[in-house]
Amino acid sequence: MLSSFNRSLELMDRFETDYIRLFFYDLAVNYKGTYKSYEYIRLCTIIEGEELVSVNNYDTFKYDSDRYVLLPSEFNVQVEIIQPTKAVIFELSTQLIRQVNEKVSNEYSIDYGLLSHNNYYVGYKNMKLKTILNKIIVESRKKKEDSKFLIDLYAQELVCYLIRNKDANQVLNFQTDNPINKAICYMNDNFLQSVSIKQLACNINMSEANFCQYFKRITNTTPNRYLTNIKLEKSKGLLKQASVTEVAFDLGYDNISYFISLFKKKYGITPKQYQKMK
Repeated sequence: MLSSFNRSLELMDRFETDYIRLFFYDLAVNYKGTYKSYEYIRLCTIIEGEELVSVNNYDTFKYDSDRYVLLPSEFNVQVEIIQPTKAVIFELSTQLIRQVNEKVSNEYSIDYGLLSHNNYYVGYKNMKLKTILNKIIVESRKKKEDSKFLIDLYAQELVCYLIRNKDANQVLNFQTDNPINKAICYMNDNFLQSVSIKQLACNINMSEANFCQYFKRITNTTPNRYLTNIKLEKSKGLLKQASVTEVAFDLGYDNISYFISLFKKKYGITPKQYQKMK
């Protein structure tokens, strides 16, 4: 059991499988420290006790055994122990998340703009989640020959459950090393250039077919449609400084009427009408 937030001790005292790492904490009342996630996403749970958590020195909340916190990789929070607390942390590998994403239908799109400001999630444990987490904890303590195999099955069940939660899914798929996130960052940075979906897939070492399929599972839309939405969103800022024709050409639309129809379909007004409102 860990009694402080110390990475060296974590790596010495952990339970690890191919897909998941478990860390068990026993923290004394009034203990304060900076809690960190490292290369992987962490699902933080309390077995008993209560913690006061502060994110970026302004977003503060309490959580206990009824709630869980999902932290992205490379993330820091300030923690104060209000009551003697026993906690279990589940560190979810990128490989695990990607493999489940590839197999599970995902109906939710990712709001990357939202996540850039607030990319963690606090949720309530229902009976389904409690059961999954308990299976992993109990099996980790058995230390039988087949325990790690079973835990990896339960870990897939856990990520499958989280993916079906729209807000948790946001955190799971907003990672810098996630290939879809890399593609979307590239689209946002190069929306004024000619972006080839085939080349984009090649850049992240995927075939175009696999990339498009995986992209749609994560975002609930195609890469081309996602890029179009980025261009239309960016066009609103451009329209404050340039004419409709200039903006359309800058975004790569040689057919001005087509750009106008896309804009109107998305926002309900023409680009010219939008300019007059500003």
